Amino acid sequence: MPPRTRPRDRAPTRVGTPESEAAETTARESGGNWERASLETNQKGIQEVCETLANKMDLLTQRTQALEKQVDQLNEAVEKHTREIDELKAKSKKGTERLESLENNARRNNIKLMNVPEGSEGEDIKAFVVDLLKQSEAWQGSVEVLSRDIQRVHRDPFRKPPNRIKPRRI
Repeated sequence: MPPRTRPRDRAPTRVGTPESEAAETTARESGGNWERASLETNQKGIQEVCETLANKMDLLTQRTQALEKQVDQLNEAVEKHTREIDELKAKSKKGTERLESLENNARRNNIKLMNVPEGSEGEDIKAFVVDLLKQSEAWQGSVEVLSRDIQRVHRDPFRKPPNRIKPRRI
């Protein structure tokens, strides 16, 4: 007679499932060796679960590799864009410095006339400035001022602020 097993020593097999029925059939055919049949059933179930897990791991590994490849490509693109941004910043800085230099050089040749009463220039401000410079003691004999030498003449700022007492610069 086969050794008697206690219910708690048996492997858990649900009653009424195909596995439990197969285990009972196998146990009857093997002379009532319930434990062996139950272990074989459990072993098959564990193998199936392991195969399923292995398949899922393979899929996860493939997805992880694809994501790592995408991350590498994105990192390369970010590095490329960072280099381009740095180059553009350097060009922008150089252009700004050049612009400031040109503006400063343009200002060097400017003449600012201050405290000239508003409205004294009349209609032709350019001719007024030429006459004013010719009459100035500081300019007499040093440089001959011609109308063609003057590119632009205007009051600064263009519009007179309403509450301003002091005349605007020419």
